[in-house]
Amino acid sequence: YLRLLTGMDRNVGRVLEELDRLGLAENTVVIFTGDNGYYMGERGFAGKWSHYEESLRVPLVVFDPRVDGGGRVAHEMALNLDLAPTVLALAGIASDARMQGRSLVSLVRGESVGDWRTEFFCEHLMRHGGIPRWQGYRTERHMYAAYFDQAGGGEFLHDLREDPDELTNLAGSREYREVLRDMRAETSAAAARYVRRGDRLPRVLLLGDSISMGYHQYVEAALLGEAIVVRPAENCEGTTKGITKVGEWLALDDGRWDVIHFNFGLHDIKHVHADGSGSNDPRDPRQADPEVYERQLRAIVERLRVSGAELVSATTTPYPAGVSPLRVPEDARRYNEIAVGIMRENGIAIDDLGAVVGGRLDELQQRVNVHFKESGSRVLGEAVAGSVREALQRRRRGE
Repeated sequence: YLRLLTGMDRNVGRVLEELDRLGLAENTVVIFTGDNGYYMGERGFAGKWSHYEESLRVPLVVFDPRVDGGGRVAHEMALNLDLAPTVLALAGIASDARMQGRSLVSLVRGESVGDWRTEFFCEHLMRHGGIPRWQGYRTERHMYAAYFDQAGGGEFLHDLREDPDELTNLAGSREYREVLRDMRAETSAAAARYVRRGDRLPRVLLLGDSISMGYHQYVEAALLGEAIVVRPAENCEGTTKGITKVGEWLALDDGRWDVIHFNFGLHDIKHVHADGSGSNDPRDPRQADPEVYERQLRAIVERLRVSGAELVSATTTPYPAGVSPLRVPEDARRYNEIAVGIMRENGIAIDDLGAVVGGRLDELQQRVNVHFKESGSRVLGEAVAGSVREALQRRRRGE
């Protein structure tokens, strides 16, 4: 890292020397900035993308050779949004009225800037399986962030005057209850002002096992521009886990869902030891026998129905004999019959993924495995995307 900094310093020097050689140095404004801050082990992190100062801050140095008096440090809040208006102002061009930033030229010249910003809205909404999305608000005194992709969500509030290193999360403090309320309101209002096209798209929640984890990316790609697709970062597994976690999953991403596509069964079918770990012994019980599976699935369906979303239930995909942990191939049909019966009773659409891959398992499925090759995940993902589209159409028609 230090060698990289040394290299950057050396090459910036080469650029400045070349400006001198060409006789352009006295008529060239140099702006040095960079990407968001990069953790070097602070908080146990690498990378960036969070709300903490190490990640949120961006370096900025502006050198205008026409400004006398040497260097100065401006303490006003400057944002990356300000760079374009600044460059345009230096070139004598008016900023577009749609630009959210503000020219920094007056700050560079040491002139009075009048009513300058004292707070700003910030967000990280890139979709990545290992990086949670968040929105927040930063004032001169406080930093607030709300994370979307954690089970149950997550809020952070820091008092930057009392705790500049942001070591204490005050989101649960009674003393800061009003501050938390105000920061939440500011974040929500700003998010509404800066709404993006994607925020107006319908929202889809995928709940399922590792099979759905495989096809999730293809569903997302197929519905790009049509819907926002979210799934929990964890394997939803079977109904035994689902019955305890469904509330947390429904609360993800503010809990506003237009369609929920779900599947439980593949984990219920597998044989397990007494400690819950997978077993290959047919004398060991299934994770959930048919009666327990039916009871738990009914309870999950009721929780999903209360959400008001359009529901789609996917069948468990078939698998060959000999998979590990032990799953009897006939059980896939048996458990699917139970699930289909429940869905028909409740008027819930059924996405028959077994039929989608049936007859093509040798081509699409990994050998002696419940999981699919990339080609199989793609086929399943396209089928799921089609079912979601149909569900969205039903919702729009009010069926």
